[in-house]
Formats: sequence, structure tokens, C-alpha cells
Amino acid sequence: MNTQSGARQRTVPAKSAETSVTTTQFKEFKFDTLRNISCPHDKRNDRKILTGHCLVSSILAFSTNKNVRDYLVDPEGKKRKRDTQVHRAIAKTLRDNAEDFNVLNGGITIVTHSIAVDEASKTAQLVTPSIINGSQSQGVIRDVFKECKASGVDPNEAYVRYDIIVTADEGLITETAISRNFQNDVAAVAILGRRGKFDELEVAFQKKYPKLKLQKRQTDLGDQFVSPENLLQVLWAMVPGELLPEEKEPDNPNKVYTYSQRSRCLKAFDGVYDRAHNEADPEYRKYRDLYRFLLDMAPIAWEVYLKWHAHQEFKGTGLRSLERYEDNSIKRVPDGIIFPIMAAHSAFMKMDGAHWKMEVPATISDAELIKSAKTAYMEIADSNPNVMGKSKACYTLLLDLAKLHRKFADMRT
Repeated sequence: MNTQSGARQRTVPAKSAETSVTTTQFKEFKFDTLRNISCPHDKRNDRKILTGHCLVSSILAFSTNKNVRDYLVDPEGKKRKRDTQVHRAIAKTLRDNAEDFNVLNGGITIVTHSIAVDEASKTAQLVTPSIINGSQSQGVIRDVFKECKASGVDPNEAYVRYDIIVTADEGLITETAISRNFQNDVAAVAILGRRGKFDELEVAFQKKYPKLKLQKRQTDLGDQFVSPENLLQVLWAMVPGELLPEEKEPDNPNKVYTYSQRSRCLKAFDGVYDRAHNEADPEYRKYRDLYRFLLDMAPIAWEVYLKWHAHQEFKGTGLRSLERYEDNSIKRVPDGIIFPIMAAHSAFMKMDGAHWKMEVPATISDAELIKSAKTAYMEIADSNPNVMGKSKACYTLLLDLAKLHRKFADMRT
């Protein structure tokens, strides 16, 4: 904004918005960056559009009274709606990938009648502000912060992109809220589900989890559904390098994408499915073998993930990013710590006849894996689970340990 440092700029688009404003209608907003991107049409219609980034905690106090829908998990009378896969994805990003939250999240849109900006302190006073798009994100952020504090863990602060529309035109506010909440996207997971590409994977998964289903449609909500994207993330992490046709370093494959790129894992499965079902493909056998691994290991990979997700042997490690219950037992281990451990399990995969199985050497213990994970976490990732999940060096450290034990086990047989 074109103001001198430390100067206070006041934007009052309409005189009617300035009258009868009490101090209780002001909300303080702390921002990191703020820019005026108003176009000539905005100026002509006595409004301003501001944009920038702020910490997610800065938007928690805003009302959603002018939005077309509130947070879908908030109580409505005596009903409480379930969180959706979208809510879970937002929470997962905030917990495990906070540094990328501002890129992965669609952002927040706020309307206000007027604004007073103090660039020196990076604060703004908003008059009767309301979130009109992003109430789901706000609700998930609030829930995650509450759960972290209850577990004695400082919540991951992340940045989120925001737009502020400064206008006193209530009609425009209503139309904008409706327009920005209209969604007509079909998720990729729904497309694959409709084409039946998850059917065989679900049958294999249900051999161990008969009461669970894979989410194949956007309307598949509830605790009985497992996200195929999450399942495929842990599956790809555990695939041995020699089974990956396009892997350039099969002895030390780069599995970083399994932690941070859910869509890539889904796209990779889509490609493998097609080639494994096309006998005319010149590499049909390679992809058939890889697809066989995904089916065989689907329930086992999920079991391993759930085990490490709340592994009680992390108790006493002192890792500050772990979520704990009041009795100090482990509630949740961040995915950034789990995925290098999951990838290390790729060294324990063996063929048993025509199918794959996992065979963990008796010489290696979970405590030893946790000790090495702690070393990677502290010395390579600087005690940041998000950095650990994206560091190939962390994966290599855990994989080398697992391969060493596998080698000794093979020598004894």
C-alpha cells in the first residue's frame, strides 16, 4: 500500500458504514503482508480489494455471520454433522505440512465495511468483518489448535492467504458469498472410484478391515470410509525400489513425494492400474507385479501406518512435536516422522509364492527404528517433522538401517 511507514491509513468506502460504529464492532487483524490490488472498477464502485498473508491464528476470531454456510461440524441445534474428507485433508496439512499450508489451502475471504491499517505494527482495525469463504478452514484450524493444546503440544502455526473486500454494499456481500462458495469440481478420487479402479484394492483391503470401505465418491463420508489417497501414500512409501519401473535409484529410491504429494500417489496408481490391465503393454509384466504388490500389501501397510501413528514407544523420546494425552501416552505421531519409517519397511518385503508379504528381521526392534528416527529428526530435520518428511537424507538413514538388518537376516538363512 502506498503509505509512509508508521502512518495510519483509514479506508471508509461508504459514509453509511462510518456512522454509529461502536468499539465492539472493531476487530483487530494482524497480518504479515498486505497489498491493495483494487482495479478501476473497484474504485469506481467505492470499494477496495486487499490481499496478503497472515498467520492462521489471526483469522480465528472472525465471525462467519455473512457466509452462506457455517462450519459444517459446528452444532446445529442438537445435530452435529460429521467432518468431511475435505476437513480431514485441511487438518492433515496443518498438522503435517504446515509450511505449505498457504499454497495448498484456497485461502480466506473477509468482508468489512471499513478498514484502518497501521503498517508499522502490521495490524488493521476492521469494522463488522465476516468470513464469507473459508469458514471450513477456520473451523478446522480452531479444532486442531484446541486438540493440540489439550495434548500439551504447541499447534503448528501456518500462513494462509487472505482477501479482504472493503465495501458497505450488503447486496454485493451476499452475492459474493454465494459466488465464492459455489463449487462444481469433481475430485480425482471420485473419477477413479466411478471407473471402478478402487474395487480390487478395496476387496484386498477388506480382507483385514471388513467393516471399512474406500471412499469412491465425494458423498462417501463417515468413519467407515478410508481415503484412497492416504492409503496409497503409505503403500507407495513401502514399495521396494526394484518394483518401480521408472525409478533411477532402485537401491535408494526417493520416497519424499509419498509424504507431501497425495495427488501424485493417486496419479501413479491410476497409471499402474491401466498398464497392469493391458496385456498389450510392452511392460505389462512389470506393472502387473507392482499392482500385485499394492493389492497384497494394502491392509498390511495400513496396519503398519496405524501402529506407528500412535506408537507408545515414542513415549520418553522428548520429541516436542508429538501429541500426548493427559497421562503422557502418545496420541499422535506426525506423518513427517512416520513416513521415513514406513519407507524403511520396503526393505522387509518378500515374495511368498505368487504373493507379497512383510517379514521384519528379528534383529531389529521398533525401539531401534525410533532411535534412528529421533536422530534424523533432531540432527537432519532440525526437530521439524515437515522438514523430515521432505528430506531424502532422513529416508536414506532409516532405509540403510533396515537394509543392514535384512542383509544379516538373509545371511543366516
